[in-house]
Amino acid sequence: MGEHEGRIGKLEDRVDVAEDVVMRHQRALRYLIHRDIALSATCDDLQNRLRRNNVRIFQ
Repeated sequence: MGEHEGRIGKLEDRVDVAEDVVMRHQRALRYLIHRDIALSATCDDLQNRLRRNNVRIFQ
């Protein structure tokens, strides 16, 4: 029985690590999606201003 308990313990540890990695990836993905939306909006704004010859570039 001791061998099975040890293997189960190791599996639980691996699952915990995998869940932590998934959570970090989800958090990074949310950030990247948010950043993509913001950059797309900025790009659209700059394209519209360029069409109107009213370019405003700032950082």
